[in-house]
Amino acid sequence: MCVLPGHGSMEVVVIGGGISGMASAYYLSERDGVEVTLCEQGENIGSGSTPRAVGGMRSLYSTPVHVEMSLASLEVWNGFEEEFGIEIDYKNNGYLFGVRSRTQYETLRGDIAMQNQLGAVTEFITPEEGTEHVPELKTENYMAMGWDPAASMADPHACLQAFSQLARENGVQILTDHQVTDVRQDGAGRARGVEINGGEREIDADYVVNAAGPWGHRVSAMVDVEVPITPKKRMTAIMNPEKEVPDDAPLFIDLGTGAYFRPWDMDRILAGGHFEDDDPTVDPDNPQSFQDTVDLEWADMAMEALMSSSDYFGLDTEIVRAWSGVYAITPSNHPIIEESVPGFVNNVGHSGRAFMHSPASGELVAEIAVDGEASLVDTTALRTDDGRDTRRQLPIPYTKDTYD
Repeated sequence: MCVLPGHGSMEVVVIGGGISGMASAYYLSERDGVEVTLCEQGENIGSGSTPRAVGGMRSLYSTPVHVEMSLASLEVWNGFEEEFGIEIDYKNNGYLFGVRSRTQYETLRGDIAMQNQLGAVTEFITPEEGTEHVPELKTENYMAMGWDPAASMADPHACLQAFSQLARENGVQILTDHQVTDVRQDGAGRARGVEINGGEREIDADYVVNAAGPWGHRVSAMVDVEVPITPKKRMTAIMNPEKEVPDDAPLFIDLGTGAYFRPWDMDRILAGGHFEDDDPTVDPDNPQSFQDTVDLEWADMAMEALMSSSDYFGLDTEIVRAWSGVYAITPSNHPIIEESVPGFVNNVGHSGRAFMHSPASGELVAEIAVDGEASLVDTTALRTDDGRDTRRQLPIPYTKDTYD
């Protein structure tokens, strides 16, 4: 029987040792009377996409719920090092979006008006004003820019390790090499625990949290819940640009081509994007989904897009190394955060935003499991029974976040 804090203890199993699972475990462990066990299928935590993330945090989004999750998460990230005394390589460099078409121009302008209404400090600026932040931009290729001075960057691997340290200090038991192969349910259909490694052991629980990233749809199917997650491969590279990118430059995203870049280390930059029309579903169990080699066709397209964005890039730009990870993408680009069946909470489908939104998603999981409902943000648009944001509190009806 599930017992609320103050009346005994609540036992929770979290599935997935990436940033979403670790943040969920931490925020659950912050509640009185909650005992948490986290199960990771790999040999180490973060064996999926978390260490391969870009590391950006922003409020430049086209749906209200994503803006709200960003604002809540940024509040945590901004004070993380000071509050917890753990270095995460946090930098408040900002974010800059560039748009090339009239449609993108109008969309971005409306998005920023919505963001401002919700409390974000984003700005709609000219390409010339954008060069104050990224001096070598090819302004002739852009119609407008979106500037987010509150946006930041951090090291995703360091953030994961930080949350794991905090969770362990709170008594969370973190078990690696523990693949959940079934979710146990009672006669009424309530989740009551998990089966590990095909029956090697069982762990009882009052709540089971699915934070399995690109494997999330498989875990959800264990309780006969179909979640619309499609695993998609994304590539990133470390490059030596022709011209040095300032250390304090923001993360720049070209919404026309999909290319992005940010300062990395030792005068190098991190860059990437998705450029092909073909975007096949991948198997996250396939080693090629998490590779550490350069795809030459992707590299050619990335270089062409980057060269059209700024004078930092040219024919002598070198790719030092590259890697790929897997996005767990939903049709709306919104995550699924809900109690899908009694005792089973989904925190999946972040569509490439799991890292930046992990403080908010972790807190939402704790609210749902312990308080019985979410309160940090309105989760209407995060439910499987309604993939649209139906609040209508703004003049523009946003149903899908268009920023990949």
